[in-house]
Amino acid sequence: MCMSMAVAHFAVGISIGALVIMLAELEDTWYQSLIPYVFGLWAMIPDTHHIIPITAISEFVHQIHGSPVANVFMFHRTIDLYDTGDTKIFAGACLMVMLVCLCAMWFRLYTER
Repeated sequence: MCMSMAVAHFAVGISIGALVIMLAELEDTWYQSLIPYVFGLWAMIPDTHHIIPITAISEFVHQIHGSPVANVFMFHRTIDLYDTGDTKIFAGACLMVMLVCLCAMWFRLYTER
């Protein structure tokens, strides 16, 4: 099964996290700007079957990766199905969107103080 680059999943997760921070009226906390990165790591969980050395866990994660359940991880399966060619252009576009979302989030967080 072809799939998208891991950096594309990470960038999509960070972008969604940044949008959540911008749209949610959260209290001003020290960890607020870390939340998008947690979303980015969450988006990459289905790809961890490549690096987990324990066979039983690796097979379980691989089964999740190939099922619609993977969409819980920031639309992981949808991204894999869309970018079947593992293209650098798609990954680059995801990174550009991520940068725009992060800049908008940081601007909003640090100009409202």
